[in-house]
Amino acid sequence: MDRTPSGITNLDKLIEGGFPKGRTLLVAGGAGSGKTIFSVQFLYSGAVLYDEPGVYVSFEQPVEDVVKDGQRFGWDLSEIQANKKLTLLDFSPSKTKTTEVVIETPQFNLSSLIKAIEFTVNEIGAKRVVLDSVTALLLQFRYVDVVRRELQRIGSSLRKLGCTNVFTSEVPRGSVGLGRFGVEEFVVDGVIFLHVIEKGLLRFRCIEITKMRGTKAELGLRAMGITESGIIVYPEKIYTYDQLTM
Repeated sequence: MDRTPSGITNLDKLIEGGFPKGRTLLVAGGAGSGKTIFSVQFLYSGAVLYDEPGVYVSFEQPVEDVVKDGQRFGWDLSEIQANKKLTLLDFSPSKTKTTEVVIETPQFNLSSLIKAIEFTVNEIGAKRVVLDSVTALLLQFRYVDVVRRELQRIGSSLRKLGCTNVFTSEVPRGSVGLGRFGVEEFVVDGVIFLHVIEKGLLRFRCIEITKMRGTKAELGLRAMGITESGIIVYPEKIYTYDQLTM
């Protein structure tokens, strides 16, 4: 199976060398768990290390902030944009349109969004796509069955383009699922959960692979850190829930 290197230090050791190429992965976690850092690191590494251009679609944070935040990790997103290795599409609440598409609410329709992504993917020859976050996008819809259908529709469209995709999903505190709607994990090929676990006054960052179709994935909570160069996974440091919660 062809692989897409994740760009996350040491993660590929746990998934047979990388994500299955052309598949869609869900990166889920609570606020501050590192979802956006993970997704930008995935794109930046693809552009700089593997000659795989990427598209980042933001539904929450203005892309100007994403560029600024990337600088603290040494990621010059402006440079790789100039070199046509990355395109940022801004669908955050502060901007309701890009040069390609206008989003209208409440009569929201994904067709224009999908066309904008397809246009951009073809324009720069993108191999990686990030949607950050699908939670904010899917709040436009009232019913869970519609959420599931539209999420499948996005994934199917991107798969036809041959891209490897990362969707981020917000997990509310106390939730038993991997997303706000309870269906996100069922319509993707792989799920990675980013934990911030509190024990007394201490907080532990962990990463957990809960699903990965077509890949033998090593299960268990692995220690994870957010460093000056991005996310690092420590595969040899395995926790149990009891160790971190009791």
